[in-house]
Amino acid sequence: MVGAVADKLSLAQIPEPDADGLAQLQDMGFSQGLSVKALLLSRNQPAAALEWALQHSDDADADLPPSDDALRAGGIDLHLRCLWLFIATAE
Repeated sequence: MVGAVADKLSLAQIPEPDADGLAQLQDMGFSQGLSVKALLLSRNQPAAALEWALQHSDDADADLPPSDDALRAGGIDLHLRCLWLFIATAE
């Protein structure tokens, strides 16, 4: 089962959070989890990610993975949630 999931993920076009944008947000004091979430939900647009991070940094779920609805609203494939969980737990 794990191999099948890994195969599907490896075949998928999974955008990664922009490294420069991630570094910029973290340099501003945002956590890695919130920075990754902001970048994924803003489709790696730095200004939009910063705006999202500023608006949501105090949310109780700011460091939690994006919801399926949030990912869908941003036009992001649901398997990105797996990527986010991997990144967030690698801290």
